[in-house]
Amino acid sequence: VLPSYGNELILMVKATSLVSLTTYMEMKGIARKIMAKTFAPVEAFIAAGILYLFLNFLTFLDNEKWIYLFNGENLDGWEIKIRNHKLGENYKNTFKVNDGSLKVSYEKYESFEDKFGHIFYTKKKFKNYHLSLEYKFSGKHLEGAPGWSIKNSGIMLHCQDPNTMLIDQEFPVSAEMQLLGGLGDGERSTANICTPGTDVDIDGQKAQYHCINSNSLTYNKDEWVNVEVIVYSDSIIHHVVESDTVLSYTNIRVGGGCLLYTSDAADEEDSVDLGGRRII
Repeated sequence: VLPSYGNELILMVKATSLVSLTTYMEMKGIARKIMAKTFAPVEAFIAAGILYLFLNFLTFLDNEKWIYLFNGENLDGWEIKIRNHKLGENYKNTFKVNDGSLKVSYEKYESFEDKFGHIFYTKKKFKNYHLSLEYKFSGKHLEGAPGWSIKNSGIMLHCQDPNTMLIDQEFPVSAEMQLLGGLGDGERSTANICTPGTDVDIDGQKAQYHCINSNSLTYNKDEWVNVEVIVYSDSIIHHVVESDTVLSYTNIRVGGGCLLYTSDAADEEDSVDLGGRRII
């Protein structure tokens, strides 16, 4: 009876709005080990509950330290590179701020013409970081764009410095968190991993394909979806969708014959409108 009461205490803490990467099962396991050694079930589970609450409190304090990369008003701190155009040229106002969101718009395009574009945050470089943003798709698929690019965008992690990109280069060397929208028929996961010019390991083995799907849900509605990336340098990266960790991989490295590699971050655009807000 007493251990069950202790479980209720930990579950009550878990049910609060506080957020922590420490799981209920981890804390329960620690409490059971303490109980086995001390034969004090009440004290063990109370101690585990207090520790869990303390860790959540530290996480709450840490949340106050977010750095906002996008100010919601303009593109200060960001640089644009669109294929076959010079760095800094915002061809046909492809990237713009609209209602507090960073938007990729093709409203002035007549056809796509393989004008893959990226917008880079260049104000500061990051090595270990936790990136959070919301995205959604809108509009129609642009004429002339490849079929795979429908409702397809991404976040390019640890990516190549835009100053080193060739004028006709399609994608920067990077590890891409691929963002996809559902097509209304079948499953289509988001927060996948694609590797333009890089290699990664999944479960200790080199990924065999250019893109590996996550285990996320399919988001068919054009609604805001929260995604997060937790990056520990090049050692381990976690993709998180709506608070659910959907993919993890390790050992980002240059591959595929590409030689350029730095540690910037970029948002990618393909051929539908993409809105991003609260990029922190």
